[in-house]
Amino acid sequence: MHGLAYDATPPIAAPLRFLLTAPVFGWLAGLMLLWFGPDLLLSRWTPATLALTHLFTLGFMTQAMFGALWQLLPVVAGVSLPQPLRLARIVHLLLSAGTLSLVTGFLVMDGPWLRLAAFLLGSAMLLFLLPTAYGLRQADTTDGTSRAIRWALTGLAVTVLLGLSLLAWLGWGVPLPSVTLANLHAAWGLIGWCVLLVAGVGLSVVPMFLGTDRFPGWFEQRLGLAAGLFLLLLSIGHALAWPAVWLLQALASVGLAGMAGLFLRQIARSRRPPDITRRCWQLAWGSLLAALPAWWCGQELLVGVLLIGGFALSVITGMLYKIVPFLVWLHLTQASRRRYAVPNVKQLIPAGWMRNQVIAHGVALCLLLLAVAWPPLAHVAGLALLVSQGWLGWNLLYPVRRYRSAMAAMQAMPAAG
Repeated sequence: MHGLAYDATPPIAAPLRFLLTAPVFGWLAGLMLLWFGPDLLLSRWTPATLALTHLFTLGFMTQAMFGALWQLLPVVAGVSLPQPLRLARIVHLLLSAGTLSLVTGFLVMDGPWLRLAAFLLGSAMLLFLLPTAYGLRQADTTDGTSRAIRWALTGLAVTVLLGLSLLAWLGWGVPLPSVTLANLHAAWGLIGWCVLLVAGVGLSVVPMFLGTDRFPGWFEQRLGLAAGLFLLLLSIGHALAWPAVWLLQALASVGLAGMAGLFLRQIARSRRPPDITRRCWQLAWGSLLAALPAWWCGQELLVGVLLIGGFALSVITGMLYKIVPFLVWLHLTQASRRRYAVPNVKQLIPAGWMRNQVIAHGVALCLLLLAVAWPPLAHVAGLALLVSQGWLGWNLLYPVRRYRSAMAAMQAMPAAG
């Protein structure tokens, strides 16, 4: 990885609007689970379950991942987005409104809502992906994280195209192989976009935040290419109904298990005292490992809970607790010019608050897993999720309030010299 270009960091409001919105959608998911209860755990194909799934994947995961990329792309990959704050406002509005339209469309199974969602979400993705792709093409960065981000954004583009195809089927009645498209949409979204982006960013942040050695060079060099080629082969295999597609799935299982094992081994070698981010990373990769046998046993709901609730929500929660305080500290430091005593990163959110919230997240995850086996527990799981996500949002707002009060204090200070 080349040197980090902190001078290129965008205005703090650009990434923060995505990062702070993520728990709001997580909270809505908890509210929905509390309201609908066991009906959400009958099948992955029911409209209400699809609505709940997209509250997590578009509302929580994509909001948080866009916020992280808005910060990482210029600093890590040397990609400058044009007018980043204005673009962030537009993309954030389109993504939020599109997610709510999609959820409403699933709940009422109404064509106009689904067609509106296709327009809003398609516009949001286009406005994000086009300048990002142009910037990555112009950038000369070739480190493992930048390569993995390129492949993850390719995975996102394919996921979006498959999702829009499914909305064309639902909203306009276009005849398409919906089951095949839905399976590929899930595979590209979870593996090609989410897992690959988390792993790619982890190549940089695990050594940086956890004090480990760097990952093996062969892994950094080939991570993105291997995942991209595999997903391409899997797509072709499903499209042509290859009889040996099970072999590709077996290779995927081995590859994902190897990746999870490598991350867990790397994290175990951390030279720093255990903190909440380390626990979140361990919970995430452990959940991914647990999802693999469930996948082979055809337990689709269990796989969904482990990959979305166990892997994605856990690792994103851990990263939010690093990124948001760091952004506040960085912008306060740049603004203060040594005229104001800026609190350090660890002082911006009390460690006990983060620890207790992650325990609440773990309880919600366990209840969700139990509810898959015994659906009457879904109401309790929804209540636990409400508490966990509300707590997360409160914890993340705390450093932002301190940022605003510090900026107000700095502006009230007499000018230096």
